[in-house]
Amino acid sequence: MIHRLAMDPQAKKHRIFALYFTLISTTIFLKETTMSIETQIDLNEFFNVKSEGKFHILTYKNPNNPCIVYDPGLFHTATCQTALCEIDKSDGQLYYRGINALDKLNDDFLDVAFDIIFSTSELHRNHFKQSVKKHFRLSEEQKILLDAISSTTHPMDVLSIMTTALSGLESNYLENPNDPIEKAAFILASVGITVSYRYSKLNQIDWIEPQLNRPYAEQVIFQMHGGKDPKKIEKLGKIFNTILILHAEHGQNCSATTVRCIASAKGTLYTAVAAGMSAFNGDIHGGASQLVSMMYDEIIEQNLDIDAYIDRKIQNKELLMGFGQRTYNRLGGCWDPRVEKMYEMLIDPEFDFEEIKKYKEVAVKLIQRVVPDSFYKSKNLTPNPDLFNCIFYKLFGAPKTMNTTMLAVGRITGWIANFYEHTQDKIPLSRPFDLLKDTI
Repeated sequence: MIHRLAMDPQAKKHRIFALYFTLISTTIFLKETTMSIETQIDLNEFFNVKSEGKFHILTYKNPNNPCIVYDPGLFHTATCQTALCEIDKSDGQLYYRGINALDKLNDDFLDVAFDIIFSTSELHRNHFKQSVKKHFRLSEEQKILLDAISSTTHPMDVLSIMTTALSGLESNYLENPNDPIEKAAFILASVGITVSYRYSKLNQIDWIEPQLNRPYAEQVIFQMHGGKDPKKIEKLGKIFNTILILHAEHGQNCSATTVRCIASAKGTLYTAVAAGMSAFNGDIHGGASQLVSMMYDEIIEQNLDIDAYIDRKIQNKELLMGFGQRTYNRLGGCWDPRVEKMYEMLIDPEFDFEEIKKYKEVAVKLIQRVVPDSFYKSKNLTPNPDLFNCIFYKLFGAPKTMNTTMLAVGRITGWIANFYEHTQDKIPLSRPFDLLKDTI
């Protein structure tokens, strides 16, 4: 087990220890950087140590412990305990509150969202779903705000702006602004409205009043396209429902951690979710889906040979979009189950849509070329969800700039759930240490 620690700079004589330690039983071997002295301490003096599979979990015995863990990117650090989501460390399977996410794909997205966020009685479930329907309307205030935002503003920035603005609207629309169920429903409804209205406006599609007898996923697609071709929309709605469930929650990723940081500062649910959206829009987080679409367009428009394209990426040491994800890179090459499911959907003979035919063909060729490649296998770079989800978003009519927004419609669930759980657990204000340059 490789890690770095540093002794508290405020300790006697400001002695700073930087170390790589090997966990042998419960002993740490330290090297003092300032004096080049080998020091040995008993790990049990400072930490409780618990082994879980191949991992060793260290928890401080005393909050005033003189040890600091230096872990850039929080690669080996757990900042909370959660009941929301688990990624199995042996096979990569994804669980929502103990139930395999793949076993929930026949459920309605709002039921899955409720289970993840609240996991309470059926009475509350109905209240939640009815609240989403009640708030799935374009208010005059929302319309004014959306119309005022420049058409050149990125869709994720629009979503973040509108979510933050809900804090000023809730008193006008919520029967009880202190009701966590109605607040969550208010956000989910607003996100669906924002995405669909923004799309319809930019594409000069007449906005129609929502028909609230439709499932949430179908309703979003229905509103985007002004209710045209309802039979196709019904089919696309079922597909979108599956995609939303697959992306509803995924542990302590960058955006979920951002939400929890805001929660720890006692920020509002709206600002925390908006902050999560901003993090999610980053190019190596949810924003990667847009970059994968750009890769597909490059290959298709220039009629590039896949073998030559991959060879060039390897030779030039360039990042290949759609492959690699931190969690699964550590799990010995097993596939993300969400990826397996989306790939299964794409190659199903019944999944026949002319508008994405070329994208499907490129996706299959990429899988056939990259997955067995020794270079990518050696680095455990397996396909990630963005390789496929962007194809579904194209099918729904969304431009690539909206990919991350379509992703966010599902991930709203996880952000809300993380906020509520963090608040309920009364975790202290997030305030990590930093170290002066050249300390290590």
